[in-house]
This record gives sequence, C-alpha cells and structure tokens, in this order.
Amino acid sequence: MFKDERKPTGVFDLMGGRKAFGALDINGRRSSLSLFDDQAFPPVPQGYEYLLGRLHNGECATLVDCVLTATQGRGRKKFSASLFPNIIVVGSRHLQKETACVIELVVGFSDVNSVFYDFDAFGAVIDPAPFAPLLRKDKAHIRPLDVGDNPIVGYFSGKFEIATVQCSLAEIKARHHVSETMGGPAGWALRNKIMVALRFECALALDEAIRRLYSLIRFFELIIGRKQALLTVDVRLDEQPEHEAPLRVFISHAPRRIGSKENKHESPGPNDVLLCTARGVENYMEVVRKYFAIDAERADARIRLGGNIRRSSYSVDRIIAAANMFDILPDSAYPAPVRLSNELEEARSNARKLFKSVPPSLERDSMLNALGRMGDLSLKRKTLSRMLSCGIDQYFPGLDLVLQEAVNCRNHYVHGSAGRIDYADNFRAVVFLTDALEFVFGVSDLIDCGWNYEAWAAGSPQADHPFGAFRLGYKDNYNFFKECINK
Repeated sequence: MFKDERKPTGVFDLMGGRKAFGALDINGRRSSLSLFDDQAFPPVPQGYEYLLGRLHNGECATLVDCVLTATQGRGRKKFSASLFPNIIVVGSRHLQKETACVIELVVGFSDVNSVFYDFDAFGAVIDPAPFAPLLRKDKAHIRPLDVGDNPIVGYFSGKFEIATVQCSLAEIKARHHVSETMGGPAGWALRNKIMVALRFECALALDEAIRRLYSLIRFFELIIGRKQALLTVDVRLDEQPEHEAPLRVFISHAPRRIGSKENKHESPGPNDVLLCTARGVENYMEVVRKYFAIDAERADARIRLGGNIRRSSYSVDRIIAAANMFDILPDSAYPAPVRLSNELEEARSNARKLFKSVPPSLERDSMLNALGRMGDLSLKRKTLSRMLSCGIDQYFPGLDLVLQEAVNCRNHYVHGSAGRIDYADNFRAVVFLTDALEFVFGVSDLIDCGWNYEAWAAGSPQADHPFGAFRLGYKDNYNFFKECINK
C-alpha cells in the first residue's frame, strides 16, 4: 500500500490566491487533505482538483485530481474542508499537472525479484582465508584489525544493472539499489531492492507517464501470473539536476493486494514465471521490445486478459471476457478471411437481393448482417487459429475440442444457445474452459513476441503461475471434460 507514516502539515494555495492551513494524510485509499480556515470553503469541486502546498518540513506537495468530499462550518471563523487526492507528489519542488515535465519513473512492485532473479549478485565467500590479509590492509589506515580464524566475508558483485531494453514504451532498466550499514558490535547489514526505471525519450505529462507505467505493470502481471502491488513510485523531472533526489509519488488507487502483507507473501520461483533474466537477458529484451511494439493495437484484448489474471475466482463473466479477447484482437493477429467459392458468392448475392426486397425488420436486418459476415473468421476459427499459429496444440492433445466447447459455453451465456455440457452442474468444466481460453491467448501472444515456450516448460514450472497450473492439470481436467461431453 502507498502509505507515509507521517501526517505532514502545511499551507496550501487555493483559488483566487487564497491560502489555507492543511493536514495531509497519505494512506492509500484512505488518503485525505483536511483544510482549515476562518473563512468558508466554497463548495466548488473544480476549485480543488489541483493543489500546491508548502509543507512545514520544507518539502513541496502537489495534489492531483482531488475530490471535494465535505465542507463544514463550526461556529464563527471555524471552517474546514475534506478532500480525497488521487495522486500526491512530495519532494523538493512542485509538479505541474499538464506540463510535459516527467522524464523518468522508478518503481518497485511485489514480485520483481522473480523476474530479475540475479542469484549471483550477493553471497558469502566459501573460503575466506585468502581475504584475511586484504581485510587487515583495508582497515590499517584506521586501526589494526584483528582477524580471527573464520572470518565471514559477504559481497555484492558490484554489477548494479541487471537488464536494459529500449522499446516504444520507454527505456526500461532494472537495477539493484543497494544500501549498507557501517557495522559495529551489533553486526553489519546489506540490503537490496530491485527497482525498474522507465526513462522516456522526451518529457511527458504525469498522467501519460502513469498510463505507461500501468502498461508495464500489466505486462509483468502476465509474466508473473498474479496481481502486482505497486510499492513505491519515484518521479524525476526533466529540469532536475542529477544530484537532486526524485519526487515521491503516492497513487491512492495504486494496484495492491488485499488480505496479505507484502513481506509475508511468497513470490513465485524463477522457473514458474514465464520470463526470467536468469534464463537469459537477451530473450527477455527481445520479448519486451516486440510486446510493446504491438501493444497499442492489442491493448484492448490484453487488458481483459490482465483483468482475468488478477481475479481469484471464476464466474460467467470471466469466461465471456476470456472468449471476447479473441474477437477484439486486430485482424493482423489472424490469417486473411476465407475466400468464398463462386457458388457460395452467387448464393449470398441472390439471398441478399431476396432479403432486401422485403420490408425492413429486425429479422430482415439480422439476416443481411449475417450474409455480410460470410467468409469472416468466426470466434471458433479465431481461437483455433491462435492455437495453431503458436503450435501449442502439439503439447495438449484435444485442445481444439476444448476451445470449440469454450466458445459454445460463451455463446450459451451470451445468446442462450445450447452447449454439449450442462454448465451449471459441471462448473469445474467451465473453469477448465476458461483457463484454456486464457492460456491459448496469453501463450500465443507471447510466442508472437519471441517467447520460448519449450524453454519455459523445460524448467518444470509448478502451479504458482496460472499457465503452469493449466499445464500440470491438463490431462485430468481434459478427462473430466470428456466425461461431461459423453454424458
């Protein structure tokens, strides 16, 4: 959760040059700004959408997209207003809301270590004896160091950069951010956080920078297989000198996990996530570049997959969304429409003339629309096309039958058409059909971007990723599906 344990106070600029004392509470979805003054606060919501404040600790606060929730008067000269800020930016300077001034975002999210699994970056020396003379020499200018027989020597490799890729979204750089204590009788500690920076080619307005950040998080949620909580976001402005600290950004409705503390959450292993730099930085870079090169045209469908992955339950709405992903993929993801034979083309022409000759009605217009779609790819053809395009069917016998019934299931819930299964009495089958649609969509999308399915499967991924769970349970679930079909 985006939270600041402090509750800073300061003076905030209001409309008309007015200033008011304010108390800021940075607490995720419970964030608030309380304003106090000896004059009434006008109930004009537009006047409070963007506020600048100077905090008493010397920092600047920029509050973006504030919502006025209440105004109150408590006797003479005692007035207050409560606001909910959607975005709070705190640091050495203010941020102009609609000005293109953001040059870099640096973010931390829940399972970042699973993707950038730099196993050898930190460790302890197995044989410390050769380092004893070096330790004595290093401290000699302070005082003689008494090195025992079994010193413990820990290290960081010194390679801060893990992976950098330039793509249409931004330059995306993953780095180690290391901190250490000086040491003493209580011990010595070395801490590390892996952060991901988005460096933009040119400065962007804050809302566009955050939109691109959410696109990146959506990509990592697919790779990791679960919702990611945004833990920190820092922003650097184009006019800031390098030595100046970035501004801290608190997004009130930032992605979060509910019901578990982040430090108690067990991240998936490097073999479970779909893409991990431990298996090769080059492939990671290739997939990221190609993924974002086509993200604009595939975003509508990918967003729906992301919404399904973030869910922890199954429903009718989920399988409908899973099937509709294939319908809203752009035509470039599919082969050309089927060319009708001369006989079919002639029959369609005659039928169109016949239906146009009758008075307009819903039924007549529906038939004309259906005739116009002849030769277009149906939803079943689209799902099968995506399956065949990535060759995933060779690993899952009968997957074509599963996908066709998944579309039947979607049509049942959308149009009321009959399927081959009693879905209400066999909801386990509905779950399986939903997983099959999501698996084929996600896998085919990544394979289009250069992802190596065989290399991932060779690592024996377990059920920590939904795609790993689908792979492990396919045989049993397919047998249950066949039993349902044959009832």
